[in-house]
Amino acid sequence: MEAARKRIAELEAEKAEHDASFQLRWRADMRAINMWQAETGEDLTWPDHADLVVWLLKKLHAMVGTENPTALHAADKAFADYSIDAMGSFHPMMDRRD
Repeated sequence: MEAARKRIAELEAEKAEHDASFQLRWRADMRAINMWQAETGEDLTWPDHADLVVWLLKKLHAMVGTENPTALHAADKAFADYSIDAMGSFHPMMDRRD
C-alpha cells in the first residue's frame, strides 16, 4: 500500500510539472497570437504555429537588421515585456526593462 501511495505522489508531481510546462507554452503562444492579431487586424483568426514563428522571426529580423542603433534594445525590451512565466509574473531572468 505504501508503494502505491509513493507512486501516486510521484505521478501527481509529474502531472504538476507537465501542467506548468503546458501553461508556460500556452501563455507564450497566446501572447504571440495576440500580437499577430493586433498587427494584422485578424481578431478572430489564429495563425498556424509555423506561420506565427516565421512572422515573429521576420519582426525580430526587421528590428535587428535596421541601421537604427536602438533597434536591438527595442527588440530586447519588447521581448522582456512579453516574457511572463506560467504564474503570470515577469520572469526575473528576462525582466530587463529600463
